[in-house]
Amino acid sequence: MKFVIPVDGTDDTAGISKHFARSTHFAIIDNETGKHEMVENPFAGIPKGVGVKLIDFLINEYRVNKIIAFELGLKVQQLATEKKMQLIIITGRMKQLKQLLKLIFPNKEHIKK
Repeated sequence: MKFVIPVDGTDDTAGISKHFARSTHFAIIDNETGKHEMVENPFAGIPKGVGVKLIDFLINEYRVNKIIAFELGLKVQQLATEKKMQLIIITGRMKQLKQLLKLIFPNKEHIKK
């Protein structure tokens, strides 16, 4: 399975976004290999209902089962819980994607697909 981290950029030095549904991109990470790809948020410009569309998109297109983020809106939390996704809230100490990946996968090289 895979997990998702909201980021504001397209490479490993991208900052982790403070707002899940409004982030510009997402890092989709394979739980077993640590390989990841950067995906543009297709709903970033939509004024309402972004979180619900985003959760369905991440599950259906990428088989994501875990979200790692600074914060999640209530609707996103509820829908993700209904879909049996794991939610992990991190502190502001992690600023860049590469820092978080190093913490999650201390013994693996981080390979971008």
